[in-house]
Amino acid sequence: MYRNLIGLILIAGLMMRLPAQPGAGLVPVRAGDLYGYADTTGNLLISPRYERAYPFSGGLACVRQQGRWGYIRPDGTGAVPCMYDDAWSFSGELALVQLGGRFGYINTAGVQVIRPQYEMALQASEGMACVRQGGRWGFLDATGQPRTAYIYEEAWPFFGGKAQVRLDGRWFYIDKSGQCVQDCQGE
Repeated sequence: MYRNLIGLILIAGLMMRLPAQPGAGLVPVRAGDLYGYADTTGNLLISPRYERAYPFSGGLACVRQQGRWGYIRPDGTGAVPCMYDDAWSFSGELALVQLGGRFGYINTAGVQVIRPQYEMALQASEGMACVRQGGRWGFLDATGQPRTAYIYEEAWPFFGGKAQVRLDGRWFYIDKSGQCVQDCQGE
């Protein structure tokens, strides 16, 4: 419930500032135990057939059928098969997915650009994926190429070109190349 509420607030805020995207005029609606999508006037456009449904982002909506997650297009056709253990809405060009207890990312074409192989991951931000491997956090670009080493005890997604990280018990900010840019005491 909390995840849905925060997602709806964030997406509503983003939709006020961004140009219209495919599916932006559709909202999830519940009928009994199933979800479908209606337009903003209440006309049902995608019949209720999903166990869960999230708002459209990146032109796709994250839905669950038979306990598995996938993505649909605004016309209701499948874009990414419902094959994931868990999945999140798109953040920029990437969406976080979980398969077999491992995390990775897909793009808006439904292609796994970062194979589910990480023990933990956060939603991508500013074209950067924050992932944990071997108990340490690092960052990948949107193609899956490492941008930093896996050295951080904790890490948060990028915002305003910086990410907050903790190393050796000390919090500071890095840029997308992993260089300290703020609160760099002791360097």
